[in-house]
Amino acid sequence: MKSDIREIIIASVKKLNLEEINDFDITRPKLKSHGNFSSNIALVLSKKLKVKPQKIAEDIVNEFPKKNWLNKIEIAGPGFINFFLTEQAQTEFLKSFLSDDFSLLETEKNRKVLIEYVSSNPTGPIHVGHGRGAAYGSALAKLLRLTGDEVLEEYYINDRGLQTEVLALSVFLRYQELFNLKIFFPNDCYQGEYVKKCAKSAKEYFGDKFRLKESLESLESSDINLILKEAYEKTSNFSELTNFCISYQMKEIKSILSKFKVEHNSWVSEKSLYESSESSALFEKTLSELKKNNYTYLENDALWFKSKEFGDEKDRVLIRNNQDPTYFASDVAYHKYKFERDFDQLINIWGADHHGYIARLEGALDALNLKSKKINDSNHTICITY
Repeated sequence: MKSDIREIIIASVKKLNLEEINDFDITRPKLKSHGNFSSNIALVLSKKLKVKPQKIAEDIVNEFPKKNWLNKIEIAGPGFINFFLTEQAQTEFLKSFLSDDFSLLETEKNRKVLIEYVSSNPTGPIHVGHGRGAAYGSALAKLLRLTGDEVLEEYYINDRGLQTEVLALSVFLRYQELFNLKIFFPNDCYQGEYVKKCAKSAKEYFGDKFRLKESLESLESSDINLILKEAYEKTSNFSELTNFCISYQMKEIKSILSKFKVEHNSWVSEKSLYESSESSALFEKTLSELKKNNYTYLENDALWFKSKEFGDEKDRVLIRNNQDPTYFASDVAYHKYKFERDFDQLINIWGADHHGYIARLEGALDALNLKSKKINDSNHTICITY
């Protein structure tokens, strides 16, 4: 429709013996009340002809032929011409777009693209905020496939660290209640009904394997680390319960995403970054390379990354003083793994709360000499926040 309007305007200008012109705009108005398309042709001609734009607009509108796809034309403001399409024309335009041959959009070189999106922590249910990212990522993946790209849709699972242990502890305590053991439930534990559902599922699966004879003494302190320590001491293989809880939550998340028609075809575990391979764990290799490149230092028994050297507001901790890696440290190793898989383009779709995360991540990639690879081999990372 836009090209049709442009051709008719040019023809009308010629018919009126006005100056021949092509450098005018036809745009989508911001306000619905201004129609479907708007043109500044009268304002552009006014400057050249020294005639009021309203007069030029009236002449063009009067010359404009009747079209079955055009409902009405209005002159607005200083001389803009606004075009209103019929409802049928708008519907036909959408149908034409949806049935179009997208092979016309195919790129000269089909690329391998990795899109990481959603990646919600498995410590709670997926919510509407994650749904927005899910829709964004899934739609982008489909569009890229239509252009001929090979796309991998990836979900990064944060299945290690204190958060997963707190989830397991929360389920563990609710599990005890199912055996009529009175338990004080700390505020720092996860509070939702989903924890109770997971506890019931754990009881069905494990029976009384993790049942306590008496409540934990450390519950009175409300210190999560002390409570976890006692839970490990009084329970054989507490990590088995942790793995069950993560697996249970991921099944719930996958089920909801599936109902939303979002299907990831790759799932990467954070825990796997720490597992030994033929040489060494990817995390250890990443850390070793950052040290070798002189981008780390020790302070207060913690290992820091020199993030300020790459435009970040401050340096970032990689290994805490209790020797536990931070989420950032894991993310650096995960992105190194992305580059090692030789994709042409890497896309991260993150929530708005991750906007400040971009500088430190890009700095870490630069410190690992991956940014130069990005420039030389057209292999690059795009971080989209929504």
